[in-house]
Amino acid sequence: MSDGPPRVTAILVGPPVWRGRGQLGRLASALATGETVRVPWEEVDKIDAAVHLKKTARELRLGRGDDRARRFVDWIPGS
Repeated sequence: MSDGPPRVTAILVGPPVWRGRGQLGRLASALATGETVRVPWEEVDKIDAAVHLKKTARELRLGRGDDRARRFVDWIPGS
């Protein structure tokens, strides 16, 4: 028997996680490369319109796909 409602212990990020997000998520997961990154809940500083973390993206191994994708979208005005 548990002592109350389930608690959030981590945020999972990355293409493998997207598979459960409908058709677009499955497509994005199939096209992207990368692994699942687990961000421990203790690294969350606050949540408002965004999730603010206590460490940088680089320290938490986040955003690496963004760096790879940048070369494909940099030429788009306003990107």
